Amino acid sequence: MAERYKVRFPDAPTLRSALAARDASRFLKVVNEKRRYVAVELSDEHARDATARRDFTDLLEAWRRRGAEVLGDPHYDLELPTTCDRQEPDDPEAPSLDQVLARIRAPAAWATSRGAGTLIAIVDTGVDVRCGEFPPPRRIGGWAPIGEDPWADRDGHGTMSATVAAGTRAAGAPFDGVAPDAAVASCRTSFTDGELGAIYDHLIALRQQGHRVIASNSFGKNQGHPPPAPDFPEFYAALEEALGAGVIVCFSAGNNHDDANGDPAACEPSTIWEPHKCRDDVLTVGVSDLDDRMWNYSSRGPGQYFGDPGSGRKPDVVAPTPRRGRIFCGATIRTWPKGWGTSGAAPQVAGLAALVWSAAPDMRPADVRAAIRSTATSLGLDANCQGAGLIDCAAAVRMASSRRPSPV
Repeated sequence: MAERYKVRFPDAPTLRSALAARDASRFLKVVNEKRRYVAVELSDEHARDATARRDFTDLLEAWRRRGAEVLGDPHYDLELPTTCDRQEPDDPEAPSLDQVLARIRAPAAWATSRGAGTLIAIVDTGVDVRCGEFPPPRRIGGWAPIGEDPWADRDGHGTMSATVAAGTRAAGAPFDGVAPDAAVASCRTSFTDGELGAIYDHLIALRQQGHRVIASNSFGKNQGHPPPAPDFPEFYAALEEALGAGVIVCFSAGNNHDDANGDPAACEPSTIWEPHKCRDDVLTVGVSDLDDRMWNYSSRGPGQYFGDPGSGRKPDVVAPTPRRGRIFCGATIRTWPKGWGTSGAAPQVAGLAALVWSAAPDMRPADVRAAIRSTATSLGLDANCQGAGLIDCAAAVRMASSRRPSPV
């Protein structure tokens, strides 16, 4: 079985010197000089090779002698674990992303804004460009672990998320996403602390280059009881810095209500886990269906860390996904019998943030978040289910446009 470690060095020169060690490149997955760590992996293939296993052990011991800490590299779970062959074959009569966009009034917003000038980062399993929705001019700033391709999808899930946020029919593909003119950065990951820290440092760099960056994230802990306090120092430090730099961050609320044996009609118990989903300065998204009912699995608020400093009541808003909805899974359209989860809701809000920010480029990230919350439409449910309500793209873009300074 593959083994993953994060190795933290006392200073950047020691890290750079350690990278010159024999065999280091064979095992490297992440190098982050900014935070002075690397992530290394003994793959399944190497684990079966006695020589490779010995070399891996010797490398870690050599780094310890240089003063490095060899640590575990904890990981989050993909929010909606899926393999494409477990979804139903494409049913052309089933509802699709088109019906979702109509429900959230995205086409009504496109006369004003289609997301041009923004960059949506899909922090997920990769994006499969064979689907045709992401031609080269739309791909900016992808990231992947060493030896992997951000524009290939190891699971199919990331392509679904990217399609929802920013698909386009412009090159002949079958779907538009919420923000069809936004650029896309595929940030492929297995959701380890070392990878997420490097991804968010990458987003900081893109923001510093002048991009208006929005991140869509669909990972957490899939369980029905509160997890212990997390130990993700690289991710949380980089996330904090990214938010301070003006990156807009969207998280799926989670699919844990069923796991906690929650009544499908109830807005309790609270099942939104982890500090990153509970922050007041991120947008956390639940999921309803096209008939304005909460999906039975959508995690309820107010959130595990509600009441702590810097935390807010969650979810912020909800977005819909169909029952038996058609969407890409990798490069193939499938009909998903259990909806797209909160994984299909978070990228809708990332796309909406792109529409709003494109309509009013001078807006601060906090104002973009406020516009999304304040224009949502109540579904008549408790806030622990729906937050402020169902997102309304046309209303949010109209609000943003009305705030835009008049030309001089």
